[in-house]
Amino acid sequence: MTKSNLISKITLMSFVDTSVIVTFILLIILAANTAHKDYIALQRENNDIKISKIKDQQDVQALQLKVEELSRKMAVLSMEHDKAMITLAMDNAAKVEDLENERSKLWNMLLTNSKAHVSRIKKKVSSKNPPKSVNDLETFTLNVSGYTASVRECGKSDGKTALNGRVKPRETAAISRDLQKRFANKKIYVPGHGVWLINDLMGSNRTKSLDLAMNSQHEAYKFGRKDIKITLLD
Repeated sequence: MTKSNLISKITLMSFVDTSVIVTFILLIILAANTAHKDYIALQRENNDIKISKIKDQQDVQALQLKVEELSRKMAVLSMEHDKAMITLAMDNAAKVEDLENERSKLWNMLLTNSKAHVSRIKKKVSSKNPPKSVNDLETFTLNVSGYTASVRECGKSDGKTALNGRVKPRETAAISRDLQKRFANKKIYVPGHGVWLINDLMGSNRTKSLDLAMNSQHEAYKFGRKDIKITLLD
């Protein structure tokens, strides 16, 4: 082999070795770049997850604040509602008391007028039977209760009384049959409840009793049963 051929071969081998080394280095650099990109992408994903968690925590805190605010508003509304109900109850109680007082005044006026009417009638009696004073009006202690013209209590719903009248709440009264002759179709005064017309009869199982027609069964139950001294006006 000539000297020139040997030099050429050595040069060629050196070039090949250098190319291999350069290629290897380039592959290493490429792999490093790829790994670096993957690392950066992983960091970004991790940061996104952290940011998402922070936002979720912030959303949870905001929701808790809204719940607390709504709870405070509900408490305030509840207090305002209670105050309004108490005020309404007090106003209604005052109105009811005023109505009761007004009704008592009207009943007293009616009683006074009825007594005056009785006094005028008694003055027309003959001298053989001198009239009695208003204070001498007959009084009777009866067992008084309330009733309504319902089927449950009267066995019918036509509103007619046993004495061919009509049941009128707060006006009509029913007397027990043992007192029918003395009280039928006459007016009486019941203290605290005014003047009533007796034009109805009670059942045969009751004696020395009086039933007052009420607006409802609830009112009748509330009235209950009690002994009351009533005044016969007629």
